[in-house]
Amino acid sequence: MSQKLVDWLDPKISTLIFTNTRSQAERWFQDIKTKKPEWSESMALHHGSLEREERERVEAGIKAGTITLVVATSSLDLGVDFGPVERVVQIGSPKGIARLLQRAGRASHRPGASSRVLFVPTHALELIEIASVRRAIGEQIVEARRPIDKPLDVLVQHLVTRALGGGFTRDEIYEEVRHADAFKNLSEKEIDWALMFITKGGESLQAYDSFKRVAVEDGVYKVTDGRIARTHRMSIGTIQSDATIKLKFQRGRDLGTVDEGFISKLKPGDKFLFSGKILQFKRLENLNAIVKLASGSATVSPSWAGGRLPYSAPLSKAVRKTLTRYAEGQENDDPEGPAIEPVLSAQRRLSAIPHEDEMLIELARTRDGDHFFMYPFEGRGVHEALGAVLALRLGRRFKAT
Repeated sequence: MSQKLVDWLDPKISTLIFTNTRSQAERWFQDIKTKKPEWSESMALHHGSLEREERERVEAGIKAGTITLVVATSSLDLGVDFGPVERVVQIGSPKGIARLLQRAGRASHRPGASSRVLFVPTHALELIEIASVRRAIGEQIVEARRPIDKPLDVLVQHLVTRALGGGFTRDEIYEEVRHADAFKNLSEKEIDWALMFITKGGESLQAYDSFKRVAVEDGVYKVTDGRIARTHRMSIGTIQSDATIKLKFQRGRDLGTVDEGFISKLKPGDKFLFSGKILQFKRLENLNAIVKLASGSATVSPSWAGGRLPYSAPLSKAVRKTLTRYAEGQENDDPEGPAIEPVLSAQRRLSAIPHEDEMLIELARTRDGDHFFMYPFEGRGVHEALGAVLALRLGRRFKAT
């Protein structure tokens, strides 16, 4: 598919090429640049692990029209308007209806203009997904944006932060947080629980001194331990991620960050892609990965813990509706129909296509033993939970890991 995309691209037409993960962005950028080295001056890469200066350079280039082909992740989904952009490409499943609409809206961003997006599937089943997304958009089905009600993890972090900033009394902080919409219904019992958590570690962690972060002096909650203050400032936020390692050239210029787990698997001399460049790992020094530019081909590409996007529930439902249409033999008038049909024919012949109210389970026997495959079509989150429950119950019934 990459060659077809390259044939379609035109460096004279400003285009954003979206991928779902940073590692995908690195690979597609490198592939396009390898096929069309003469486009190097007008191409760029944009994702959240690149240094801020590099991202700002790319954004300025898009606005000025000097950079016309950009491979990006969700780092360009929101917050920036690019008038010159004429085309948008989505590589792989968008994993959500709203995400695809948002990305399509990056193109022709002016009053009265229509936005179009080119979809590039990475495997056959993604053709079913994009057909489902198109129908969902036609039926005006989009993921709901429900605000979180009383997120107590955020409340606890805010309380510690406020305790660092001079302290507060119980009544003062209760009145303050209830001005936020998310906490307008916060009960006195809940604020007391949060205060007990930051002072004593709550009921489950009170045996550990490290969770006694805030002291109470004359009714004022405050942080008195400098070590706790430093630790809190370094860990503010509720987005989980692996520890990161900064990439630096031998002469000191920063390139960005990668997950510590990725760097730990590299040996000196290993080559990998980052920021559209082939880099060679030299050594790990003071939590910095020292690298140098290399030639040839990369053996690995970085992966990031935040790169596994789950299906949204509305998209999952739309996919199951599309499969029901195929199972019932309804006319396949989707533009993807001719490409999907060979896959559907093979599935009908060898197995079955599940209806909306069915779960497909396939059994196979090989020389390695019997295999059991379930297809809930509900996305990674549900699948991982089901897998864990099944493993637990099978482990109780049979002597197996």
